[in-house]
Amino acid sequence: MDKLACRLAGPEDVDTLRALLQAAFSPLLGVVSSRPTALDEDAATLRQRLAQGQLFAIGELSGRAVATACLLPTGNAAVAEIKRVAVLPQLQGQGCGQQLLAWLEPLARARGYARLRLSIRRNLPGNLAFYLRCGYVQTGVEPHPRAADDAIVWLEKALE
Repeated sequence: MDKLACRLAGPEDVDTLRALLQAAFSPLLGVVSSRPTALDEDAATLRQRLAQGQLFAIGELSGRAVATACLLPTGNAAVAEIKRVAVLPQLQGQGCGQQLLAWLEPLARARGYARLRLSIRRNLPGNLAFYLRCGYVQTGVEPHPRAADDAIVWLEKALE
């Protein structure tokens, strides 16, 4: 796998962000019992997220956007949340997600964050394995608000 060229997204990238989210999350419709909320993102909501200070990273291979992830503040000044991690399906499992997360970590540290947290669905065990490989540790489980047959698994990673 070639090294990703990573950068922060701007308002001009909302169509690219939406396309990446749609491509990565649409295959989950047949796997999980409730619709992934990432599929509800449109240009307006993505512009609003960017205006609110949420940072979207884009990973590119040969100038083509292949991955994205969002870093957003939480109520705790020392903790940022990772959301909307998306890699084009044909490139999943090839290191794009790991490279993008590794690129976001020093960015988060530079903004004063000491830890990153994220949540995944228990019914997607491959996602859990991925984040464990990336150095995250499980910190809790709670019922999924829209899927009685699923749960939310919380993970965190200390930034050094």
